[in-house]
Amino acid sequence: MRLPRQPRRGPAQVNLTSLIDVLFILIIFFTVSSTWKEQPALELDLPSARTARSEPVTEVVVTIDAGGTVFVGDSEVGENVLAERLAAALGDGDDPPPIVISADERAPHGTVVRVLDAARAEGARRVLISAKNEGDGKE
Repeated sequence: MRLPRQPRRGPAQVNLTSLIDVLFILIIFFTVSSTWKEQPALELDLPSARTARSEPVTEVVVTIDAGGTVFVGDSEVGENVLAERLAAALGDGDDPPPIVISADERAPHGTVVRVLDAARAEGARRVLISAKNEGDGKE
């Protein structure tokens, strides 16, 4: 029995256009569905708390590093200028933004108390202490 010969074909080719399209769609999907969180420039070791949670509101961030240096936003401030900077950040409105204190675990306690006192003296109604959640290590 003789089988009919099939014509010779060239080497197999893979059409990459559809694979590139799928890859492009996946890149767009993951880029759009990602959340972007702005991290402070200082490396802090925040203390843990079981009840720690994030609050997505406009806030004034006061950072205290392990050496006791105080930052309002991204700029370093001395204790003599701290009250002025907090007053400017709080504004004159009826509903001032909350102040979030992110103090390193090794920060001097006295510095944290002075920042709390300055915030209250300038009319802050909500002062929050930032901590990382014990369960997941996130802020």
